[in-house]
Amino acid sequence: MPFERASQTKSAAPGAAPRCKVKLGVVSDARRNKASIGAANSLIYPEEAPNWYASTPSGDVKKWLRDGLETLPVLWAEQGEVNVDVAILMAQVWRSYRINSHVALQATFETPQGPVTRRYQGFGTKTNWVGGNQAIMSMMNAGLTDALDALAVDISAACSGLALTPAPE
Repeated sequence: MPFERASQTKSAAPGAAPRCKVKLGVVSDARRNKASIGAANSLIYPEEAPNWYASTPSGDVKKWLRDGLETLPVLWAEQGEVNVDVAILMAQVWRSYRINSHVALQATFETPQGPVTRRYQGFGTKTNWVGGNQAIMSMMNAGLTDALDALAVDISAACSGLALTPAPE
């Protein structure tokens, strides 16, 4: 299933669209467990996640992330005034009476002062009426949309020349 911007959030990322060209560098999958995205009935931690629970859309998390990045109000270019690499650190969903998702991203910006790494978390939650794949992917997309909206704010800030502070260790 392709990425679709979640309807539970704003249709476009918050903040003004960047006024500069942005180069998207490496898009990577840095999850510790790439075989699973969570569990039924309760959260299973990545080290314990069962392989029977299919990974995010067709197992191609990088494509899913790249598709999400392309929805941002950003002028992507081969050569940019702002350069950013993006990694997905976590993409989990768990369900019981509710379906919940948690997506964590890490972006590294190339700045005149050197690389700055920032982290973003996104969440999605809704009532679990059926628990089918469509509902699960809808919540995964909601989590990714939430995280991408925060990333878009930092891209806009970087385009405006504002200094970005590194994420705490």
